[in-house]
Amino acid sequence: PEITPEDEISQTPQIFTSVILLLTGIISARLGLWVADLSVQQVFQEAVEQGNRGTICGVQNGLQSAMDLLKFVLVVSLPNANTFGILIILSFLFVATGGVFFFLYCIKTLKNNQDGTKMENLEEQI
Repeated sequence: PEITPEDEISQTPQIFTSVILLLTGIISARLGLWVADLSVQQVFQEAVEQGNRGTICGVQNGLQSAMDLLKFVLVVSLPNANTFGILIILSFLFVATGGVFFFLYCIKTLKNNQDGTKMENLEEQI
């Protein structure tokens, strides 16, 4: 069947909707990444002594570069469309692992803060 100009015009809003949704998703993801990066930097500056920040920052940058390289190696080694699902699953697993590590850090910090509060209360009673 031949597509007439009227058919093409009627399909245009659907195309714009898809593009708008794609751009909205990309912008939202970038905004979330930016906010998360600011949060990590604040926690980093509050939790790490000034003398150790350079060392820890260097290790963090090295790990980020290594993971970036791993991403490129995976994309080059799995270029076919039928292996794209593997890349999606690996991406999800890496992000979920990072979330688990952050959750464990939060629990550890919360426990340390509660223990510190209990110790301060004991010192006040003595």
